[in-house]
Amino acid sequence: MLASRRVGATTARTGFAIAGRALAWRRVQKRVAHLLPGLDAGRLDGIARAWRNGSVWRSFYHEQRALFEELPRLRAELSASTGENVVIRRFARFQVGAE
Repeated sequence: MLASRRVGATTARTGFAIAGRALAWRRVQKRVAHLLPGLDAGRLDGIARAWRNGSVWRSFYHEQRALFEELPRLRAELSASTGENVVIRRFARFQVGAE
């Protein structure tokens, strides 16, 4: 749905606006800080503001569109190079230098 040309942008923008409003509440910030140890809780106000007013949703939407459009080609290329049928079941995000 997020990759949809019809409703994806609206859904992403609305979702980030709602999440930004919720993250602006101190109670929610405390809970997030508790759930994500190591997070600099002082940054949450800025994150909430960016989610409400910024263009974060646009980046997210374009990444979803790119993934949706490129994934079949990447899967086919991987299948061709390995000679195996590749099935993609889920995604995980990895960060260079993360433990």
